[in-house]
Amino acid sequence: MSKAGAHIEGMEFLKDQLEDFMPRESKAIMRRTTSGIASRLRKKMRELVPVARGVLRKAIVSKRMRGTRDSVEAGIYITKGKAAKHDGFHWHFQEFGTQHHPPQPFVGPVYEEARADYRSLFGAEFGKQLQKQMEKRAKAQQGARK
Repeated sequence: MSKAGAHIEGMEFLKDQLEDFMPRESKAIMRRTTSGIASRLRKKMRELVPVARGVLRKAIVSKRMRGTRDSVEAGIYITKGKAAKHDGFHWHFQEFGTQHHPPQPFVGPVYEEARADYRSLFGAEFGKQLQKQMEKRAKAQQGARK
């Protein structure tokens, strides 16, 4: 199984934004942010699959991963094997081609686009999740006042 990932550095404003929240809340914001980005990328990959319908589209899934104490992780997988509900074992034939079939990439272009534009992608999703957490907090404070 090949693994590709991205490590985001240099976002000091993130620490400033998250200092106002409890550690549990800030980790939840980051967890939802990474899951949201993975879901967006999964959706783009599904749109680029060269077959109109079938198993391969359904085999592309995003999943929140365990991570460590100080990190949150999410990944995009193409399920395969006997235990998989949708067996997308042939994805690499579509992605890289064979001697009789030209390559029709659908994973690579999405990955490269996300790599080039990760700051705006992350910023948009982070802003959305931060707003959502602030609304949750305001709703909880209004309920406590009554």
